[in-house]
Amino acid sequence: MNTAIFERFAAAAAEPTVVGADLAPPHPPQPLVERARLYRLLDDGIDRPLTLLSAHAGAGKTVLLSSWLAQRSSDSAEHVAWLSLRPDQTEAEFWAGLLEASRRTGGADALAFLTAPKGQASKAFLNALLNALAGLDEPLVIVIDDLHQAPTHVVSTALRHMLWSRVPQLRLVLSTRSDPLLPLHLLRLRGDLAEVRAADLAFTTDEAREFFDPVGVAFSDERIDMVVERTEGWAAGLALVRVAIRAGRTADQLVDDLAGDERPVGDYLADEVLSTLPQQTQHFLLRTSIVDSVNGELADVLTGGTDSERMLHQLVSENAFISEVPGRRLSYRYHHLFLELLRAELHRQLPRELPRLHERAARWLGANGQPREALQHAIAGGRWRLAADLLLEHWFMFVSRGDLETMLDLLNSLPAKASRTAPLLRVFAALASLAHGDVRRGELLLSGVEADTDELSPEAEARFRSAAAFTAAFDASLRGHFAESKSQLHAFLELIGGELYLTPDEEARRAVGLAQLGAAEVWLDETEAARAHLEESLELARSNGTHVAELAALSLVALLDLRAGFVRRAARFAQLGVELSEAHGWPARAQNACCHAVLAAAELTWGDLEAAGRHLELGRDAARGAGDTATRVLLVALDGQVALMHGGSSVEAALMRLRGVHRDLDATDARGLQELARAIEARLLAETGERRRAASIVERELEQEGPRGDLLLALARIQLAEGSAGDALSTLARFEQGFDSSARVDRYVLEAVALNTVGGAEAAAEPLERALELAEPESCIRPFIEAAASLREPLSQLIRRGTPRRWLASEILAIVEGRQQMDGVPRAELLEPLSQRELEVLRYLPTMLSNSEIAGELFVSVNTVKSHVKSIYRKLGAVRRQDAVRRGRQLRLI
Repeated sequence: MNTAIFERFAAAAAEPTVVGADLAPPHPPQPLVERARLYRLLDDGIDRPLTLLSAHAGAGKTVLLSSWLAQRSSDSAEHVAWLSLRPDQTEAEFWAGLLEASRRTGGADALAFLTAPKGQASKAFLNALLNALAGLDEPLVIVIDDLHQAPTHVVSTALRHMLWSRVPQLRLVLSTRSDPLLPLHLLRLRGDLAEVRAADLAFTTDEAREFFDPVGVAFSDERIDMVVERTEGWAAGLALVRVAIRAGRTADQLVDDLAGDERPVGDYLADEVLSTLPQQTQHFLLRTSIVDSVNGELADVLTGGTDSERMLHQLVSENAFISEVPGRRLSYRYHHLFLELLRAELHRQLPRELPRLHERAARWLGANGQPREALQHAIAGGRWRLAADLLLEHWFMFVSRGDLETMLDLLNSLPAKASRTAPLLRVFAALASLAHGDVRRGELLLSGVEADTDELSPEAEARFRSAAAFTAAFDASLRGHFAESKSQLHAFLELIGGELYLTPDEEARRAVGLAQLGAAEVWLDETEAARAHLEESLELARSNGTHVAELAALSLVALLDLRAGFVRRAARFAQLGVELSEAHGWPARAQNACCHAVLAAAELTWGDLEAAGRHLELGRDAARGAGDTATRVLLVALDGQVALMHGGSSVEAALMRLRGVHRDLDATDARGLQELARAIEARLLAETGERRRAASIVERELEQEGPRGDLLLALARIQLAEGSAGDALSTLARFEQGFDSSARVDRYVLEAVALNTVGGAEAAAEPLERALELAEPESCIRPFIEAAASLREPLSQLIRRGTPRRWLASEILAIVEGRQQMDGVPRAELLEPLSQRELEVLRYLPTMLSNSEIAGELFVSVNTVKSHVKSIYRKLGAVRRQDAVRRGRQLRLI
């Protein structure tokens, strides 16, 4: 086997690495203030499933946890596992660390069989982990420090699932700078949450006095109160005061200055500390402050020295304004207030060194796996060619992490001369603009690119061609030119390594490229190829955590399923896409808009106009920031379909909106989308009374395109409205069996209407029965509602004769007859009303909560909830949860 291929395969198969320093609490500082009141809070808290420490930086969270654990008795009933999180930690690294920490502290045997997932944790993995923890002899306390640095999915999905499961042996202690995406209010109600907040962590007067004892200063009561007041008991602020005293300031002078100074205490004290340090140390601090965190090697690069590691150690041991970055051994960061002062002084004292310092930082960071920070420094230092080189090497990282907005913000700061010095930057500025929905600016930037690739190395030229192809494909897709996009994406995919053994970066590129290719094929109606590419993209995306590709694939698989008539499955995929988009903070994306469009179409299929309208509104909000032509047209077309069901003045408004996207519609090569929009426009036009004109539009389209499902259905409806039932039957006879099942429900409903017109209810029975048969699996009732006026007698007769689909036929007939009105909307009746408790349970069924979680919400047993659900199904004539929700919505019970 080729050695390079073997090494690549071995690297791809390797388990996520775990940093040993992440698995043990740091040593508490000495001397230490024993904070017994907080220790008691933590001792009491670990009797509950979750203890949360939430406070800003410098509040003393990590010190509190490490000192609390240090003073705990060795014979405590609980085992304790510690996990420190690092910036940009992957989900795979998180789970590898959590498993290793748990195995080291009492869970070795129970967790031995578990392997950390390489991407997002599946429900099967989480359940296996929980079952293993449930089998422990003693409770396990898992302390997770700096939770705010965890991948979003870990918190919003995995930890939520673990907490809701309420495994008695599992106790979580989470330390974070901001509240996590967990249902804290529900945990409080259940009594499952203990909290330690910033107000708790603030030092009291007595604690502050003990804090200053080591410097040999006895504050009076008045002066210690003043220090606590000015610092608000903030641990880092008190530490800076102590440093200033050690540097030679008298306590009285310092407190007097504090009382009379209006600046923030951090600014004042940092200024005082800096002025007391030797000149050499000051210059070291100033030059290294240009980066957010520093280690000895980077500090040597920035200062030109050789003993920076020793200097950093000395600063840590002598001062409180620098500390080790948690989880990153021998890497340090300055306190943020002190860092602001250092940078201000750097600009004042050493302005001519700034460009060179930024360049040194950029080159080191780029070579050490921090491209975003490297790009920031290259741009800040005015090193345009260096910025272009960094982007050529790392541009796809911004794509795969959904972080092109950051790249856009950075590139927007470029002066005009930058593009003349490094025109390659325009390609990346165009890509970032397109991702931000600014198609016009993206195209303008692309048109001005005249990169001289002769100056590039072969490797750099290949990277440029890859970026250029992807950007051109992205641009074409947004404009609705999908054949062009498809061609560019094939070129992009060909530049990726072989398909058998891919590096993680190549996997991410392939996942995103296949998702974009599948999108083009979906809109070009190349269904079979699209599904194959999207399924491969989804598999790759989920295995390597490329959430951008996962969202794109989910939205488009949902659209494919919707077209194929698998409405329930389409809605499930679309809802997963919406949840993924929300979890990552990506509201203004075309994929999110597409998911809402699919959900709107599904609700239309089920006859819920209110829910459809909500999803259309959310879809429009997302589409405004995406700049995606096809999705925008799809939403306008669906809006027209809602208007057709509402009727009245909404028809005119919807018609105007459809005419407003004519230019986009004419420009795109998405023929299926054009057909749908033209068909709905013709129906809207017919509703305004212009039936002849509407029919001519459809007939002209049919002459150009041949028999197309939506167009044939639109023409048949117009012919029925004109009283030409025979012509409608001739039109429907041209309908091909290959059209999707939802369209075939429309076809048989319209045939039933036409036959009822010419031959009565008996003649309509066979196509009506066929329509019910096709509609039942997906509860497709929209076609029946749209034809309500003509179906009352055929449905009644079908029910009297006896139909295998009596429940569905009765439901539709109840809506058609409008036996009960509520807010002007026809409503069916229940023979046996739901009880008040059943109504409460019913209102939880549209959520993602399980029966056990619903029981927790209502403070009842799981068996009680199961009994209520069973009764709800019986009374609503439902066999599954989705049916009960749909029936409840139709009855306006939820």
